[in-house]
Amino acid sequence: MPSRLPMLLGLMLMLPAFLAAQTVAGVAGADARAADPFPPGKSLHFLGGMMLGLAAAGIVDLASDPQLGATHPWSLPLTAIAAAAAGGVAKELLDSTGFGDPRFTDILITTAGGLAAALAAGYAESLYPSSPGGRADGASFLISMALGAAIPVTIGFIGEIKKNLDRRAKERK
Repeated sequence: MPSRLPMLLGLMLMLPAFLAAQTVAGVAGADARAADPFPPGKSLHFLGGMMLGLAAAGIVDLASDPQLGATHPWSLPLTAIAAAAAGGVAKELLDSTGFGDPRFTDILITTAGGLAAALAAGYAESLYPSSPGGRADGASFLISMALGAAIPVTIGFIGEIKKNLDRRAKERK
């Protein structure tokens, strides 16, 4: 089974790398709308959901006790989806306070990122055995993918903060 790991890493990192290029290009001011698979500006929501889902699944995988027996096969994927959905709702609540433009579709796109994370979490769970070493390997795999997705999300979030500060400065004038 571990021989599939390079293929999995390649496939899983292609989507975030593509979306990261589109997101960074959009933040830098280039017109990236033609290649963006989501409506303009929504790639960050997908990546944010993916990041939250992968991190939550990795933490739950690391914290679960293998001595208690095998965990339910759906525990990590459901954790990933729930974390992404909660993150999407939290972000839209923040947007409703004036930070941005709250939209229900943003919650759906963020949750879709959690679905992608759920697929990765389910596959990682099948790759690594239910032993202390296997749990640590699976958790580190999921958390490292979450850190990879965090890079463009952080860049985009900083860009949003800058836009809001600029907008508020113009409103004060």
